[in-house]
Amino acid sequence: MIQSAPLPLVVAGLGGISGDWLEALADNPDWELVAACDPDAGARQRLLAAGQLPVARVYSDLEIALRNFPEAAVLMLTPAENRFSAARLCLERGHPLLTEKPMSLDPDQALALAETARRSQVPFAVNQNYRYSSFARAVRRLLEEDAVGPIAFVECSAHRMLPAYGYRARERDVMLFEIGVHYIDLLRYWFGCDVAAVQALAPGVPFNSHSSAAVFFALIEMEGGQSASMFASRESRGHTDTYEGRWRLCGPEGSIHVNDLGRGFGVYVDRDPDGVPHLVQASGGTEDGFRPQLQDFARHVREGRPCQTHCLDNLRTLAACFAIADAYRLRQRVCVADPFELLAEPAP
Repeated sequence: MIQSAPLPLVVAGLGGISGDWLEALADNPDWELVAACDPDAGARQRLLAAGQLPVARVYSDLEIALRNFPEAAVLMLTPAENRFSAARLCLERGHPLLTEKPMSLDPDQALALAETARRSQVPFAVNQNYRYSSFARAVRRLLEEDAVGPIAFVECSAHRMLPAYGYRARERDVMLFEIGVHYIDLLRYWFGCDVAAVQALAPGVPFNSHSSAAVFFALIEMEGGQSASMFASRESRGHTDTYEGRWRLCGPEGSIHVNDLGRGFGVYVDRDPDGVPHLVQASGGTEDGFRPQLQDFARHVREGRPCQTHCLDNLRTLAACFAIADAYRLRQRVCVADPFELLAEPAP
C-alpha cells in the first residue's frame, strides 16, 4: 500500500498542552508541521529552542500563518477564552480544523462555530483524546462483550485538578469544562447514546480547603437507561500520581474499573469480591489518545468522512455540560436540550 503524503499542519497556540501534541506529531506519517504561531514571545522561543521549526515558520499572528500556508489544516490550542474568534477565522478561510476542547465555553459561540463549519463544508473536529485512549477503547470492548452484564451505574471521579489561574480563575463553570467535557464524552462513547437529564446535588463539597476551587457533584441519566455520578474537585485524596481520574462501571455480574488498584493504572474486571481483579488493559493514562485522534482527523480531511469527534458530535457533549451548569444555578433536574434544534438545518 502506498503511503499518502503527509498533510500540512499549522499549530496555533504553544501553551502547556502543546507539548503533548508536538510529541504526537513527531515522526507522524499523517502530518507535516509546517508552521506554528503564538502571540507570546516566550512560547515561540521555547519552540525554536527545541529545534522543531526554523524561525521563519514561527509566527506571532495566526492570520499571517494562514496566509502563508493556505492549504494547511490547523490544530487549535489557543486558550479557551480566545478560541472562538481564531477558530471562526480558520473555518471561514477553508482550513480544516482540529481544536482543543471545549470549542467554546459559551453555548451560542459553540453553535456558531458548528453552523459555520456546516455551511462552509470545512472539516471540523474537536479533540477528545480520552475517547481515543487505550483504556477507553478497552472499556468499550468489555461493554460490547457484555463482560459483567448490563451496566446500571457508573461512578466517575477526578481530583487534583489544575490550579485556578488565568482564564480558569475568571470563567464561570470552568471546572465543569476542565473535566466534564471528558467524562460526559466517555459516557456517550461507552454506551453509544446521549445524556437525557442531569441533576446537580450540591453547589460545593463541605470542608473544601481550597476556597477558590470549583467543585461539583452531579447525577447523570443516559438515554440508554444507565445512571452515573460525577464528582470532581481540586483536592487530592492523598495519592502521589499526577492525575486522579477514576471510573467504576457496575453490572449484575461484576464491575469494570479504570484505576490503579495498587497494581498500575489500567482497566480491571472484578467478578469475584473475594478474589483479585483481572487486569485487562494496562494504560499510561490519556496521553496515548493524541496520536489516534490525529490519525482520525487525517482520514477526515483526506476522505471527507466525519471524524469520530466532529463538531456536531461534540455539540451533544457540550449540551450535557451546559445542562449541568444550568442544574446548579436552577437547583433542579434539567433535561438536556437537543442542540441541533438551534441550527439552521438538521444534523446528519
